[in-house]
Amino acid sequence: MEKAAETSVRAKREFALLLNNTYQPNLNDPSRAKDLLSQAAAAGDSESARALSMLNSGLSVPRTLGASASLVVQPRTEGDPADVRAESLKQKAYNGDIEAMYRFALGLSLGKYPSIDGQFEAYCWYAVAANHGHAEAAAELSALAGVKTLSERKSPGKLDQCIQETNEAVDQG
Repeated sequence: MEKAAETSVRAKREFALLLNNTYQPNLNDPSRAKDLLSQAAAAGDSESARALSMLNSGLSVPRTLGASASLVVQPRTEGDPADVRAESLKQKAYNGDIEAMYRFALGLSLGKYPSIDGQFEAYCWYAVAANHGHAEAAAELSALAGVKTLSERKSPGKLDQCIQETNEAVDQG
């Protein structure tokens, strides 16, 4: 992750969240996390800017960054093409585009987009797309049932929380 953070703004943000203990394994280096978030924000990553603002104000950073889609004004138009595609689809998904939800989940599950836990995040987005009426997303959930089982063993309730928070963010649009 550290190596990827050298070339990818999104990886830099995700690594910073690990360092800040937002995600397991709690790498516990908040000052380094702030530095990385500052660099990513300076490169135009709005989610990093939001996380940095929350850290500087003493608030904890939510596990589902980007939950307030209204803070994301424009998708990134520079950098790694996979990051740009992922961010663009993610913004459309948060704005209620059901096909974008499905395509973002598909990209995550196929490993096309960078993510700390691609299968977990993909399952979450497939569930949100299915909840909003996407038939193919519902079929993918059946195929990925093992992801939910493993997630529940590892962190009971975490996947359901992700789905709930993401659904709420999309509905607030």
